Amino acid sequence: MANTTGDKENLAFQLPTGELSLRNYGWARELTHSSLQVLVSQFDVLIVNDIAFSQINVQQAKQHLMQILVDYHQYHADQLRLGRARLKRMALPGLNDELVFTLLR
Repeated sequence: MANTTGDKENLAFQLPTGELSLRNYGWARELTHSSLQVLVSQFDVLIVNDIAFSQINVQQAKQHLMQILVDYHQYHADQLRLGRARLKRMALPGLNDELVFTLLR
């Protein structure tokens, strides 16, 4: 991060690492709300509330959710369904709740 030369390059470096709080990022980079919006609009991201998540991470998270769901149903065929909160805890416990629930929708 120390070698990045501008806001766009810095954001491009940080987005693939996982969820990113836009409020914290804007504050750390001393960006106004409107300049942050312009900057973020240059990237292919999912934004849920204050969290930005790159589309690459979105696809990986969705695949992981599906794999956990398939595995669960394979080993627990007698169960009717798996609740979204439990699926989130099983598959993506470190991610923001609303972000995961958006991915599930």
